[in-house]
Amino acid sequence: ITIILIIIHVFYRISFHTALNTSLVILLNHIEGCIFWPLFLLIPVIAWTRLILKKHTLFQVILGAIVPFTVYFIITLLFLT
Repeated sequence: ITIILIIIHVFYRISFHTALNTSLVILLNHIEGCIFWPLFLLIPVIAWTRLILKKHTLFQVILGAIVPFTVYFIITLLFLT
């Protein structure tokens, strides 16, 4: 996921904080099961703080949350089915 984020970052700024936290929550839920599902509630909080601090635009934060989900589903479809 990091390599994909770096490639995107070359062309367009993306929220690494949102992407990293989204990736960690997805990974924890994939490995440990649904016991960590409440951590998904932290993703909007982190995204909101990036907006409040004016570090990113809304689109950059949304992209930071969507890219890890997209990569996870593509990898799951290609390699785990």
